[in-house]
Amino acid sequence: MGRHRYTLDIDAPPERVFAVYTDQASIPEWAEMRVLDATGPLDRAGTRFVAAPETRMRFRTEVLRSDPPHLHEQAGRTSSGFSYHWTATFEPDGGSTRLMLDSEYGLALGTVGRLLDRLFVGRMSARTTRGHLDRLKAIAERG
Repeated sequence: MGRHRYTLDIDAPPERVFAVYTDQASIPEWAEMRVLDATGPLDRAGTRFVAAPETRMRFRTEVLRSDPPHLHEQAGRTSSGFSYHWTATFEPDGGSTRLMLDSEYGLALGTVGRLLDRLFVGRMSARTTRGHLDRLKAIAERG
């Protein structure tokens, strides 16, 4: 299992940042994925959906905890065993927000998965997630 922590200061209030983070219409723009078959709003614990990035992977995902506009936790898994778990916190900082995202991911391939992670998956995942968060920041800051 790989882990990354991202911290980003966003010049927008937590309510706006949280809304962009959980809005099905905004997610394709910042996260480069579609939300399919959602059972409810993404800011509600218990909502299930399929996260469909631009790749062929499909993550069966569930919102585990949600405390708008402070906390959002979700986890997903593909049929091939790739999994992720994200916990995002949105802390007010004056009129801005400090977004902290704890990201865990795993490959269900045992030794091969750990080797692949060390060689390229971890770096690729970190670079991709950082790009997603930079786009989220731009969207939230432009209102």
